[in-house]
Amino acid sequence: FTNLLLMPEAKHANHVTLYDINNKFVKPWTRNLGNSIALLLNNKRPLKAQVMVSHSWAEDVIEAMVALLGQMFSMGLTLDASIWFCTFAQYQPGDEPGD
Repeated sequence: FTNLLLMPEAKHANHVTLYDINNKFVKPWTRNLGNSIALLLNNKRPLKAQVMVSHSWAEDVIEAMVALLGQMFSMGLTLDASIWFCTFAQYQPGDEPGD
């Protein structure tokens, strides 16, 4: 995340979107594997999500994180609650060239 903030092509060093995270980290890490980040990190014991998050990919991820943490607190969830967050829960790149 810090590396993404420091990249010269970043429009605003303090505004990182899920498009940025997906293109710079998620897609390169999962390309041609057929699995999401969530399954790559937890393939031995996949978890059922306790919460599904709906959000805008174009918004700042820090704002999304603050909102998510606030909502989790109000729901009485802990930091180890399993959350369905599409960027990490779904396989993002296809196996097509250039994806």
